[in-house]
Amino acid sequence: MVTLVPRPPAEFTTHQRRGWYYSATLTLVRVALAPVLIAANAHGSAGSLLALVVVLAFVSDIFDGVVARRVEAVTAELRRADSLADTVFYLAVAWVMWRTYWDVLSKYRWAIIAVLVGEGLNYAAAMLKFRRVASYHARSARWSGVALALAIVLLFARHSAAIVPVALIVSIVAQTESIAITLILRESRTDVRSAWVAWHHRRASGSMSPGVPCERPRHE
Repeated sequence: MVTLVPRPPAEFTTHQRRGWYYSATLTLVRVALAPVLIAANAHGSAGSLLALVVVLAFVSDIFDGVVARRVEAVTAELRRADSLADTVFYLAVAWVMWRTYWDVLSKYRWAIIAVLVGEGLNYAAAMLKFRRVASYHARSARWSGVALALAIVLLFARHSAAIVPVALIVSIVAQTESIAITLILRESRTDVRSAWVAWHHRRASGSMSPGVPCERPRHE
């Protein structure tokens, strides 16, 4: 069963547990900002305010991982919660963009549909194979997050879609790699940097002796 924010492992020190909860709180910030973004848009708030909400969400996305790594409190469950929070927030962003800027974005509708379909396939592939949400945080996904955040902020603040095509292409590439990672891996993993790294994990797990379980990330 996948929960948005699970509990820290019992063996964590007090320092690790405190850092874990700080990281989880930053993750939940994005979930809380999703309805704020929708409500602000519904009440006709300025685009600069919407852009500020996106920036706050992006900052929380950066620092939740930084905090967890600094105190060595990274767990597979916390990383999956991070991915789920991203999905919740960016679904809210997609709704606002469709509702407010569709006249600008309609020329990219097929690419947008491809991104949405790719996101669905990404989740479906991981759930069908591992019964868990994919949370690889690959390099391509990180670049996709940066490109999307810049495109969204520019659209909200300046009503410009100049970066949107680049962001959509990078997102499609990232989702394709994420699906490839799922298909390559023999077991569920988090923080897989690329499909190439996933292939090395597969080869390593395939070379292990029969009856010996494959190594999994801590707290998997």
